Amino acid sequence: AWAPAPDLTFALKLAGWSILGSVFVKYGELVAGDFFFEPSYTKALAIICIPTLAWSTVVFTTPRAVQTSPGRNDDEDGAGFWDNLSMERVKTFGKAGTLSYVIVELVFWAAALPV
Repeated sequence: AWAPAPDLTFALKLAGWSILGSVFVKYGELVAGDFFFEPSYTKALAIICIPTLAWSTVVFTTPRAVQTSPGRNDDEDGAGFWDNLSMERVKTFGKAGTLSYVIVELVFWAAALPV
C-alpha cells in the first residue's frame, strides 16, 4: 500500500495540529479584529490563492523519494502516487474509496456551477 501505516507518533502529530488549528480559529478572530467583516476582492483572492500556492509548492517541489512511503520503492510497480491516480486505484479502497470520490466530485461541481 502506498499510505504509511498509522502509529502513535502520527496520532500525536494529528492531535497536535488539530488543537493548534482549533486555537487559531477560535482566538484568531480576536487578533484579526474586523478584518474578516470588511469584504474586499483583494482579501478574497488572497484567501483563495495563498493556500493553493503553498500546497502547490509543497507538492511540486518535494522530491519523489520523499513522497513515497518509508520502505517502499515505487519503481517496483513503475509508478508513484502522483503518477498513478485513477479510478482503478480509488476502487482498491472499496466502497469507502468510491464514496469519497463521489463526494469530492459532487462538492466540486456544486462549487463550480454559477449561481
